[in-house]
Amino acid sequence: MYRNIHYDIPKKSVRLFTWDDKGRRVSSEIPFNPYIYVETEYNADAMSIFNTKLAKKSFKSSYDRKKFVESSGLKRIFYDLPAEQQFLIDMFGNKNASPDFSMYPLKIYYLDIETYSPGDFPNPKNAPDPINVITIYDSITEKFYTWGTGGKNGGNFVAPPNVIYTQCKSESDMLLQFLKFWRSDYPDIVTGWNSEGFDLPYIINRIKVILGEDRANVLSPVGQLYCRENVLGKFGKYHDYWYIKGVSHLDYMNVYKKFSREKRETYKLDHIAEVELKQNKKYVPASDLCSFSDTDWQGFVEYNIQDVNILSELENKLHYMQIVRKLSYIGYTTFEQSLGTIAIVTGAMALKALDKGMIIPTFAVKDVQDFDGGFVREPQRGLQDAIVSFDANSLYPNTIISANISPETKIGKVLQKSDTAVEVQLVNGKIYELPTDKFKEWITTEELAITKAKVLYSQKSRGFCPELLDGIYAERVKIQKELKGHKRYISNCVKGSAKYIEHNKAIVELDVLQFSLKRLMNSLYGTFGNKYSPFYDIDAAASVTLTGQSCIKEASDIVARFMVEKYGIVYDCTTYGDTDSLYITIAPVLKKFGKKLVNDSGEVSQDTYEIVQLLEAELNTKIKDWAVRTCNIKDPRFVFKRETICNSGLFLEKKRYILHVLDDEGLKPSSEKEIKYTGVEVVSIKIPKKVKPLIKEISKIMLKTRDKKQTDAAYKKAYEEYLKLDVEDIATPTGINNYEKYEAKSNGLSMGLHTPGHVSGAITYNYLLREFNLSQKYELIESGDDIKTFYVEKNKYAVKNIAFKDRYPKEFGIDVDKVLMFNKNVTPAVERLYEVVGWRISNPTKETEVDLFDLLG
Repeated sequence: MYRNIHYDIPKKSVRLFTWDDKGRRVSSEIPFNPYIYVETEYNADAMSIFNTKLAKKSFKSSYDRKKFVESSGLKRIFYDLPAEQQFLIDMFGNKNASPDFSMYPLKIYYLDIETYSPGDFPNPKNAPDPINVITIYDSITEKFYTWGTGGKNGGNFVAPPNVIYTQCKSESDMLLQFLKFWRSDYPDIVTGWNSEGFDLPYIINRIKVILGEDRANVLSPVGQLYCRENVLGKFGKYHDYWYIKGVSHLDYMNVYKKFSREKRETYKLDHIAEVELKQNKKYVPASDLCSFSDTDWQGFVEYNIQDVNILSELENKLHYMQIVRKLSYIGYTTFEQSLGTIAIVTGAMALKALDKGMIIPTFAVKDVQDFDGGFVREPQRGLQDAIVSFDANSLYPNTIISANISPETKIGKVLQKSDTAVEVQLVNGKIYELPTDKFKEWITTEELAITKAKVLYSQKSRGFCPELLDGIYAERVKIQKELKGHKRYISNCVKGSAKYIEHNKAIVELDVLQFSLKRLMNSLYGTFGNKYSPFYDIDAAASVTLTGQSCIKEASDIVARFMVEKYGIVYDCTTYGDTDSLYITIAPVLKKFGKKLVNDSGEVSQDTYEIVQLLEAELNTKIKDWAVRTCNIKDPRFVFKRETICNSGLFLEKKRYILHVLDDEGLKPSSEKEIKYTGVEVVSIKIPKKVKPLIKEISKIMLKTRDKKQTDAAYKKAYEEYLKLDVEDIATPTGINNYEKYEAKSNGLSMGLHTPGHVSGAITYNYLLREFNLSQKYELIESGDDIKTFYVEKNKYAVKNIAFKDRYPKEFGIDVDKVLMFNKNVTPAVERLYEVVGWRISNPTKETEVDLFDLLG
């Protein structure tokens, strides 16, 4: 087990941070020589996955290894993994599969700082303004540690029981006290909200300014910091990225964006706290944080501590750091690398290949090609009754397992096929033409699967990639079964009771875990189509997607044949088909035999369940027959599972539909989850959070009543509620890039040619902030920011729209045009719902309008 690792090139050794057999946190320095394998014709040290002989070459350092690889001229290099990853695989092998590997908790510091910045927002690169508060929450001691200077007026802070507060004489004293605490027991991970872009670089650079250039190195247990300058962050901003050697730095905002299943309209901490925790940040009763610290030191420090507390509570709910740890251990990577995919997958595949006595390649492929993705069927548009959805369990991973798709099992590819002959090219490049009957005999005798991309894979022994996937899949199925048990239990619990809270916590933890494994499985498939992966193979990628496509198409045909043979119904009952799912209407069956979807109690009827069970059984029997018959697969793993039974569904177009769910995998959904939205505006991050419920209510009335008058009434009520909302509630969320480029083309409020609307709104906002001398109170907009934009009423500046970040400055004296905002942002979303069911939409913003169609009946 490990809690961190650092490879030191000059020392030619690894510093491993771990625990001893009594659980004490220890570290040790171990000499290590990185190595690679190269192909040879002579005595072999190992065999490649391609069954070629390999010789091992070790080097004094990773620098020497890199020089050799670049100068050798060899195109096929094997096992050229990062030194840390090589060491961890060598050191621990398969021990990462044991629960004991994660038995001791990681020490995580949740960090936030405040600065005294009376000017513009401080730049972390030069850290010009003093830090006046630092707070850390230690996940091991479960206490808050806060250091403060007392502010301009030397204010005191009365600390609550779980906060250890240190009043410091000066900023330099505070930084020294902070460093003393930090080095007394170094964390394994440090995290904060936007800590990558602000908190950590600001602390490092401020320490350099106040205490001297080298003092910041104390932050590292090996005394080393490293900075990559002007790095383009994952979400659009350039900044300096600091590495603390021996301590992993994970920006919780990036972690949240990586693992959260939904996009948010903004990633400000106060918004995420409201969404996830139903909390609001502490109100600032001053015009800016400087005034706040000057006038209310107690409240100011509480404000800082609250931000750190939000981070720890987010983790208590979401368990994202557990995912980070699990994924890192699966691939033997550093914790930072868990936010990517290639390093984890490469490590996991390397380990699995070693189990089978093989060494993986690590050379890049230059011949990059495109391949077809998943199949998405055009929906039967409009309102559909009695919808049942079936999901192909982990379709792509199970395709890989079924056809045994792996680099070392690939035999060749069918180039051409006629009625009489088949032309095959083997992986060694040789081409053969076989009579059709001989070809069939050959693939049967040699146990070859033939994918829908016409690629041949041996099934004589399990490939290391399918074997790895099978293990992860089995673990996920086990977790899902346990998860379902908790869900069943909680459905009979009193909400808020001790048992409810206990099982709900288990549900959250297990759901996060199974979802992370799902993502990992999909990442394994994705490496076949990723040009930066050592396992890039267009034949493998196309084999997965095309076979998956054929599976879904065949499933639809199976349903159609079953409806004819069992019920005598020739109507196409597949209303929609997505990459790995089918949506079937059983309304024709119910109508023909006089059955009801629901019973008199409003529950799904037994007749419905019987029809659905027959459908599921037919799908799973026939899809396996298809896989054996058309792909020569020995052990097909294609399984369809019934997901939802719905009263109705509204299908707009591909990947855009709304369902009224009665049963979700055997459980009745809660009232807030009975309407399921996919791809429509109410789940778009472009629709503000407080506007979404208004549109949701309209669609809910439409699906549940099928009545235009009731839906019209809901639409009119939505408009009335919309008018009561503040500008912050209705402005359109968006991001901004290339701000500086367009600002340079502007002249005051006169915009340059082709300036996008939201950018012109941002330029207007910054101009007015300076015009009103408000840049100390409100933050200026720059590239990479999350912003909101809105249309304005007629004004003396002749501007049509304005953007802002968090709060709109009322000092501008320019009001939002709510009617125009409603017609631009809400009406189109509702109009699409009306159009797809063939209704004419009225306009609630025009009270005198009369719908003649309604008037004349």
